[in-house]
Amino acid sequence: MSSRRHRETDVLILGGGPAGATLAAVLLKYNRGLRVTVVEKALYPRHHIGESLVLEVNRVLQDSGALPAVERAGFLKKGGATYVWGENRRPWSFWFRESTGRRPHFEGIQDYTWHVDRSRFDTLLLEHARACGAEVLQPARATRLRMDGERVTGATLEMGGAELEISARFVVDASGRAGVVARRFGTRVFDPLRKNVATFGYWQGAALEPEYTLSWDEAAIAIVTLPIGWLWYIPMHKDVVSVGAVTDVTRFRELTRDGVEAHYLRALQSAPEPKRWLSNATLVDFPGAPRKVMVESDFNYLHSQLHGPGWALVGDAAGFVDPLFTFGVFLAVTGAQMLGYVLGTLLDGRYPGATEERLLGAYEGHVRSYYDAFSAMVNVFYGFNSSKEAFWAQTRELLRGHALPKNVADRDAFMAFTFGYGVNSLLVHEATQHFGSVALRRIRDMCLEPEADISLSDPGDYAPSNLPRAARPRLLESYQVGDTVIPVPGSGRVVPMARVEIGSAATGAASSRFPRYFFLPDELVPLLKELDGTRTVQSLLDQVVAERSVRLAGGKTPEQLVEHVLRCLDRMGALDFEGARPSSPEALAAR
Repeated sequence: MSSRRHRETDVLILGGGPAGATLAAVLLKYNRGLRVTVVEKALYPRHHIGESLVLEVNRVLQDSGALPAVERAGFLKKGGATYVWGENRRPWSFWFRESTGRRPHFEGIQDYTWHVDRSRFDTLLLEHARACGAEVLQPARATRLRMDGERVTGATLEMGGAELEISARFVVDASGRAGVVARRFGTRVFDPLRKNVATFGYWQGAALEPEYTLSWDEAAIAIVTLPIGWLWYIPMHKDVVSVGAVTDVTRFRELTRDGVEAHYLRALQSAPEPKRWLSNATLVDFPGAPRKVMVESDFNYLHSQLHGPGWALVGDAAGFVDPLFTFGVFLAVTGAQMLGYVLGTLLDGRYPGATEERLLGAYEGHVRSYYDAFSAMVNVFYGFNSSKEAFWAQTRELLRGHALPKNVADRDAFMAFTFGYGVNSLLVHEATQHFGSVALRRIRDMCLEPEADISLSDPGDYAPSNLPRAARPRLLESYQVGDTVIPVPGSGRVVPMARVEIGSAATGAASSRFPRYFFLPDELVPLLKELDGTRTVQSLLDQVVAERSVRLAGGKTPEQLVEHVLRCLDRMGALDFEGARPSSPEALAAR
């Protein structure tokens, strides 16, 4: 190398794709003066697979500040998804407008997202991070990590024929499958059931049928089963679609003996829908794509270690889930958003309880919970032979302990899942709504500047409670309590919470991946020990007042705090009131 230079930064992000760019934007939005450096080895624009977004991505783009730019970019709007799957070939569809107008979780978010040209989309996100104040080094690549004992303290870069040494308070691997930091720590753990290969290309003159794909003004993705696997059909822009055929790696090797393109064309002719849609279409070169027919391995994996002293993994560096439900960008940006809130709290350094281990452990739990839910549902779907009603019911069962209302319909459960909320974002919203004031109090305790822009969703006071004061609530199942944190939307910070897991000791192997849980402020955890059938509601209220938990839980009344605990436990079927478990808090009040 001709020369060597040295500089310092606060957060060094290795990789400028959606995960790295979103992380940089979130950090800089909520942390004025923070130094953030993004290192990207490729020159943009560059082609990338993964073009169809899910609705929840919009919420992250809104938080990072990138949503207006994406809206202006002119990408083709996406209005939902259609499946030709299961026992017959009748399509079944879900439109985003079915959900956004009736659930507060989606309030203020459009009833569409986009099918994006990733070369333009990724460039837009990286330029937004730069506009937010990130230093972007491109093209540059990390050649080795800087270490202080076991702690990662930076990296050595190769850039423009010279070496650049960068010291950092924290290093994030957002380098995708390259896994710059991931290669140094832990191993990539592959799902033995899901080792697939996608063959894909772009077609001009392709047709859209409203029943399957809506129109060129607002299109839908179509997911179609094939004899060898399944196919995606993603409208990109007027008359051009991205079409991919997915099959397992063993079958792929057998089917490509006469060439990859021959296999690809056979696959597209093997089902009536794509055969009809592409009958007058031509396989074309796509801007930036290396060839007309491309191959991408879609092996499911999750890294064995997602964080360590001074470092964390995000996006594809942390894990990858089969593209069946188009969750790639969703996992990347939601992970980046959570990590941005975690690092903002950690680097702030003004809250003594926010230890690095607790913060990063909660981030890892967030990533693993999403990965578990999505990979389990993908495995269910690869059964191929159920009815749509069976798929919907299985989704509801898998997610029954993750914020879904007790009376949610099977179809609504599947819709919520595929629109991107996944496992626990509604639970997080529930926690911040019930304890919004305590979250704000704790953020202020971290000595944030008074002019900091913090917006919280707080529904205000509840109506006066009428709990049965003489009743003796009793827990029917065991529980475990763990330390975690939850993000406070619009603050760039997380707050400590207790994660209460119900019935974990009694669950079987399959359901243990999806435990029933809810969040409580740390100060309310001792209340759980008293739910043994010997204490009355009145004595529990007296205890909350005596221990001043009401002051520590955002100003809610004792009745409201106790009611929240009972509400969560009752929803999970884990509560008994004098031998009869009520079905709702209203039923409690009526006793």
